[in-house]
Amino acid sequence: MNFWKMLWKMFFKPDPTPDPEPNPDSGQYPDAIDPKEVTWIGVNVGEWEKKYTLRVEVSGNSIVYDQQGTTDWYPKPEAGREDMTGNPWIIAKLNGKWTAATHEWMTKGQKAKGKASVAGDHIKRHEFGGENWEQWKPTVGEDYGFCVSGLCRGAQRNQSERTQIVMMTWK
Repeated sequence: MNFWKMLWKMFFKPDPTPDPEPNPDSGQYPDAIDPKEVTWIGVNVGEWEKKYTLRVEVSGNSIVYDQQGTTDWYPKPEAGREDMTGNPWIIAKLNGKWTAATHEWMTKGQKAKGKASVAGDHIKRHEFGGENWEQWKPTVGEDYGFCVSGLCRGAQRNQSERTQIVMMTWK
């Protein structure tokens, strides 16, 4: 290296390279509940690659799943619709154990569902309410876990990826 190049590098340092986008599996976006401690009804998506971050909130009559998965995942036909890409999950403490089930379908790019869809008549599983599963609803003030995965409800599959699990107090 010649003298002028050395001198230039000593006094004029290039801008540092920006940090890359964090990877959810790097530990920077940990699951709020250990997926191994969850009984997954249907497909165990807790073992799927955690590729997306998630922020969940109730806004009016909607539950918002702020994530990128449903935009990135490719659609798979289901029940005559060509645009299904994922499923939202609720994780509830039932009989002292974390239990997870899907409660709906999500279409390409979708980030919200009706708040009323987080209920037994959409979950359709006896683990949520026993004989009265159709009446099960989240309790205001209780904490629940949420995540979104690639298609796993029924026989349809696309990507075996999911968001992190986050907690939210129901309101």
